[in-house]
Amino acid sequence: MPAIDSDRARRYLSGGCVSGLGLLILLVPLYDMWDDLRNLSWGLLWTLLENSALLVLASGLVLAGVWIVRLDWETEYVVTIAKWNLLVGGAIAVLFLWTVVIQLRVMEEPKPYVLALNGVLFGVVAAFGIGVYNASRRRYTDELRERERELQRMYDRVSESERRYRTLAERFPDGIVALFDDRPTFYLSAGEAFDRLPIDPADLDGQTPSQAFGTEFAETVEPSLQAALAGDRERTEVEYASRHWLVRTIPVTDDRGEVFAGLLMCQDITELITYQRRLEESNERLEQFAYAVSHDLQEPLRMVSSYLELIEDRYGDELDADGEEFIDYAVDGADRMREMIEGLLEYSRVETQGDSLAPVDLNAVLADVCEDLQVKLDEWETDLTVDDLPRVEGDASQLRQVFQNLLENAIEYSGDEPPRIRVSAERAGEVWVISVADEGIGIDSDDVDRIFRIFERLHTSEERSGTGIGLALCQRIVDRHGGEIWVDSEPGDGTTFSFTLPAVADERGAAGRESRSDAD
Repeated sequence: MPAIDSDRARRYLSGGCVSGLGLLILLVPLYDMWDDLRNLSWGLLWTLLENSALLVLASGLVLAGVWIVRLDWETEYVVTIAKWNLLVGGAIAVLFLWTVVIQLRVMEEPKPYVLALNGVLFGVVAAFGIGVYNASRRRYTDELRERERELQRMYDRVSESERRYRTLAERFPDGIVALFDDRPTFYLSAGEAFDRLPIDPADLDGQTPSQAFGTEFAETVEPSLQAALAGDRERTEVEYASRHWLVRTIPVTDDRGEVFAGLLMCQDITELITYQRRLEESNERLEQFAYAVSHDLQEPLRMVSSYLELIEDRYGDELDADGEEFIDYAVDGADRMREMIEGLLEYSRVETQGDSLAPVDLNAVLADVCEDLQVKLDEWETDLTVDDLPRVEGDASQLRQVFQNLLENAIEYSGDEPPRIRVSAERAGEVWVISVADEGIGIDSDDVDRIFRIFERLHTSEERSGTGIGLALCQRIVDRHGGEIWVDSEPGDGTTFSFTLPAVADERGAAGRESRSDAD
């Protein structure tokens, strides 16, 4: 049940009063006409005429009461009631004068109670109109006060939100943050990195990018600002005030999801860039060192192997069984050392000697690998199943090395049964997951993290051939392609090596559009 001072209660109370008053007035002419009919008086026509005003007024009040109840107690209701009060007030005045004229000039016997009732009626309706007007004015004042209180609450919330934003922004580490509008113009700027800049947060507010940071900075950043206003997130790097900055722009939306501003976040990455450059220089020096050492070791090893073979050829008949065994060990060790050096050379050249990444058909790459390994595949009676492979962004020669190492590894560790190997591919967003699965002896879970370390071997050279570089080389190549490589295996249940490669650029765009269409 609504409260007595609620809008709904006022509406129903007002409507009920008006309708009740109309029903009460209706009884007067009905009683007058009934009296004439009962006495079969010929004055019935005059009775209808003199009471016509009351009949019309009574019907109007009843309908007005129903009308009031159906109206919403809003601003348009107040306006309607004000107009209705003026109309009814004028109509009552006219009808009152009309009734008085009839009573005094036409009727032989004026009825005082009708005159009195009309006067009371006029006073009651006038009082009701004044009351409704005052109520509407009072309600209008209450609405203004409520709106004022709501605006104050909104202002307090906005002030609190701004205070929290500034507190958070002022403590933004090694960077600055600022909001910008569609012009674009910055406002609400803060951040710890202002200590390293020749401007203050107050100087940034109300400024465009070129005014605040200069033309060169603005030309680099403004496309990202416009992208944020269009609803996209962007990031770019720029130099300003002798420091390197990572600039991110993020769209700011309202409750309807429409972009009305953007957020600029600048992070000082000078130390990171410096460290990255030092690391790249260090890696380059290490690669050069590894290449030089590996290359310089080749010649002594070839000399050792040559002289050992020469000793075996010239003095083999004079050596006993132990001597021949020693020479075999030495030759085998020199050969394995040469293989390790060659593997180390390949490992060091991954970054420096690789070709540029370009679209590569993995079906063609794997076909070349299978052709090179055909003798070994036939010798081991390998059952090789290859699914349709995709096109990726990569270095064909390096990816060929990855497939060759993984297939040789699967054959080597197939166990007593002929190798059963399957090569498959699965799309995962903007990358392809390539898998090489076998049904061999598997790998213990404790050894999974070791197999990608350079020169790390799970078996001795007498048990299994290899240099311990193959899987490390695969990981380095996949890393260069921006992917990951991992292994899933259990002893006796086979092994699956999986690695990711980036899809071709146009296919990535098509996949992104398809995923957005599905989301819509």
